[in-house]
Amino acid sequence: MRKASILLVGLAIVLLIAGCGESPGTTTTVAPATAAAAAPTATAEAAQATTSTEPEATTTEDAQTGYREDVKEWWDKWTPKLEEQFGALENLDPLTVTDDQIGAVGKFAEVVNDAAKAFKDIEPPASAATAHADYASMVQGMANGLERLQKALDAGELSGLIEAMGAFEVLMKDSDVTVAALEQAAGVKLVDAGTDAQTPDTTPTAAQSSAVGSKDNPVPLGTEQQVGDWAVTVTKYTPDATAAVMKANEFNDEPEAGETYVLVALSARYTGEESGTFWLDTSYKFLGKSGNTFDEPFAFAPEPISDAGETFPGASVFGNLLYQVPTDQAAGGLLIMEPSFSFDEARAFFVLQ
Repeated sequence: MRKASILLVGLAIVLLIAGCGESPGTTTTVAPATAAAAAPTATAEAAQATTSTEPEATTTEDAQTGYREDVKEWWDKWTPKLEEQFGALENLDPLTVTDDQIGAVGKFAEVVNDAAKAFKDIEPPASAATAHADYASMVQGMANGLERLQKALDAGELSGLIEAMGAFEVLMKDSDVTVAALEQAAGVKLVDAGTDAQTPDTTPTAAQSSAVGSKDNPVPLGTEQQVGDWAVTVTKYTPDATAAVMKANEFNDEPEAGETYVLVALSARYTGEESGTFWLDTSYKFLGKSGNTFDEPFAFAPEPISDAGETFPGASVFGNLLYQVPTDQAAGGLLIMEPSFSFDEARAFFVLQ
């Protein structure tokens, strides 16, 4: 999908800030994480003693109730505004973006920034302080990411676009936990009443673990694997590509001591319905045999696959991915690839040998 990456940014903001939820006014009250109720007394004297602490308990309950109402009010006000702004991004294409569409991204950023400020103005009780701060930070991070996205689109900077999208991906990693923690702290259920508010269990089943493309059964070299709208094949792996990388660009630096450049050659055939751009539609990293992952370095690869432009159904692109890894991890590694902003962990592992 040509518009997939930017569209998913907007979708992510609506889902993560608004909690994947119901229509305004349909939030559900749940039991907050508060101190246990006082134990019943066996005598009149004990009952009288308990009564003496009632004002403090009442104050705590009032604070919790007030916080719950404030969160519900914030939710009801900002959810429709966020959904409205998401609609403005549905036809945004980063390759053919217009001034009006760039303005729509800026407006989206303003709305999310205002929502973040409004949430920060809510005063949480002590028991909800951490969850409140984490959620506020996530919302503000979304606003900041949209601002970076607008600037990158306006300037036509591909590096800025990649940076902005990467920031969203980082925010989304722990978003389920952040939203669930706020719900528990506020005592209000913000997600769809028909779903479980807890963090989903992403532990792979036995069938998933053994399926081709899983970490335990990675895709063999030269074998095609579907990743989102792309049928991807790793055609060659060069574990010692330092000489080729240094020759490719005079500005490339030598790898750090004890490290080496490696190259992964790919072919990718577009199978979507409209058109796509491989480096926008997918994300990828190198997984070393020790379990560490490595992103692409600040160096120029020979014939990088990121040079491939817009691609229409049935057409293929070819090129290299470049990584800088410890020399002792260059052999026996895997390539991890998944659709950009994937919500279902639809990743594939490829053999590198």
